[in-house]
Amino acid sequence: ESYPRVVRSQIIDTLMTNFGERIMRPDYGADLIGALFGSIDKLRRDDLAGVIKDRLAYAVPRALIDTVTLGDDPGGEESVLIVNVVYRISSYSDPDTLSIPVVRGGYNNG
Repeated sequence: ESYPRVVRSQIIDTLMTNFGERIMRPDYGADLIGALFGSIDKLRRDDLAGVIKDRLAYAVPRALIDTVTLGDDPGGEESVLIVNVVYRISSYSDPDTLSIPVVRGGYNNG
């Protein structure tokens, strides 16, 4: 597997891991499900984006995280937020973007 794919996989793994899922590293992950529970206004989105950026920088030191934003689902689904991460694998590389849909308020049962 190529180095850029490894870094991308580590970012996805961190985003999709909630606190407490790793026995030996209970503080690993972005804890998105917990962070996105409840209503989220613009100020809270910006604050959460900063927290997620910090968590990614800690958990994935191979990636240089440029920006993290939380956006609405382009399909109009209100219970889904899109986490957009712009990152680089080195200070000389072009930026890459990763967009992941996350169900707000917990897991979608249906």
